[in-house]
Parts: sequence; structure tokens; C-alpha cells
Amino acid sequence: MAPTDLRYSWITAHADRTEHAVTDDAQVAGMTAGDGRYVALCGAGFLAGPMETAPSGACSSCVAFLRARAELRDLEQRMSERRPSWFSSLFCRYKQPADVGRKQPPTPTPAGTHRRHGRHTA
Repeated sequence: MAPTDLRYSWITAHADRTEHAVTDDAQVAGMTAGDGRYVALCGAGFLAGPMETAPSGACSSCVAFLRARAELRDLEQRMSERRPSWFSSLFCRYKQPADVGRKQPPTPTPAGTHRRHGRHTA
């Protein structure tokens, strides 16, 4: 699942008026149960509060979870960026592209020219 695939809503907790991020699936499960209990992304279980007063702020754990999910690389990126281990870098040949670490052959000089002075005249 990509970071953009996560669908969530902010729901205010009854006890401390903190807003928690709740996935759509967890929200459906809470509504289906009929008791008003939800499980947030941070793992906190809470009762939904009435919408009479403003929330006191967002849950810092939910915010940290969402930020980390957006910024961390996914499995495909991590696996494609493999680096040699210390053991293989010491004792084994690690596959590198053909042109890495090799000196380029000198370019041939056309007949009648000299690198330092340019073309000779007769």
C-alpha cells in the first residue's frame, strides 16, 4: 500500500477532546459495532466525543505516524538501493557498472597535430 492509499478522518475523543486519525475501515468497524468506539492510527481506543466544542488539538502520535508514512521509502525503493555489506566490500567483488572506476582511454590525436602547440604547418 502506497502512502497515498491510506484514507483516514480525524475524530475527536470524548475524554480529552484530542483529535485522532482513524482509517476509513476502522471508522466503518466502529459505526457497525454501534457503541461509538474507534481505534486510531496510533493504537489508542477511544469513544467519539460530541461535536459541541472545538477539539483541543491533534494527537501527536497520529501526526508522527502519518508524517513517517509519508516520508519513509517503500519496500521496492529500499530493495533497489542495496549496498554491499562490509564483508563483501572487503573480500568479494561487488557488481558495478562497467565504466565505474576505470580510466577512460586517451582520445587519439589526429596525424599532424600536437596537443601542446596545435596543428603543425609545413
